[in-house]
Amino acid sequence: MNKRIFKNISIFGIILFSLSFLTSCEPISGEDITNKLFPNIWALIAQLISFLILVLVMIFLVYKPVKKYLNSRREKLDNEVKQTKENNEKALENVLTSEKEIAKSKDKAKAIINNAEINASKKRDEIILNAKEEAKDIINNANITANKIKEDAKLELKNQIVDTALQASKKVLEREVKESDNEKIIDDFISQLEESKK
Repeated sequence: MNKRIFKNISIFGIILFSLSFLTSCEPISGEDITNKLFPNIWALIAQLISFLILVLVMIFLVYKPVKKYLNSRREKLDNEVKQTKENNEKALENVLTSEKEIAKSKDKAKAIINNAEINASKKRDEIILNAKEEAKDIINNANITANKIKEDAKLELKNQIVDTALQASKKVLEREVKESDNEKIIDDFISQLEESKK
């Protein structure tokens, strides 16, 4: 970049130097041709000195500030590029960290769901087992109650039959029958009833 600016300034100076010769020339006549081809040495030195002063002024007033501005601009751009790279690297790290956190969260969610399913399955099995046990208890209690009611009904029926048989036997025999005779008659009667039911 510096070489390019110096080259441009040099070309500009050569053009100015060449123009100074053209402007100092007057129309050439035949006898002045040799004088005009070779310029006045003092005028040439004065023009060279003024050109060098112009170049020095250009270097100090234009080239150095422009160079300083361009260097600061390049440093600023380099810093921006560096900062952008750092930001991109940080962003990439953040993305990777976020992806890892998301993967961990998904794993945790899966574990929680699996645990909930296992606990629900255990609870369901426990409820079913308790319900079966309660149903067995209810059926057993119902069977016991039914058997007790059946036995009570048999006993009551037996007592009623005994009373009826006693009443009937008293009337038939018109005498008092012993209690043991009555019970034997009743037992025989009940046995005959049960056999007829079978």
